[in-house]
Amino acid sequence: MEGRFIHGYLLTNGLHSNAYLNPNLVIFYSKLGDMVNFRKVFDRMSERSLVTWTALVSGYSQNGYSEEAPVVFSAMDKIGVNHFT
Repeated sequence: MEGRFIHGYLLTNGLHSNAYLNPNLVIFYSKLGDMVNFRKVFDRMSERSLVTWTALVSGYSQNGYSEEAPVVFSAMDKIGVNHFT
């Protein structure tokens, strides 16, 4: 798949920590149902925005991991992410 190839290219060329790309990668892997890479990208992010946190909650709920979505939502609240998710 082209998306995974591009992600690999970005990692190889040191672009793994990009505030614009990372939320899109989380969404990309969520849409593929690739929850392993979905979570890896999120966990490796140095900065997480409301968009990224929302993508995580949404990704879990849309891919059948309904028990994870409220856990992530609660974690957002604990760290003070202003959420309207």
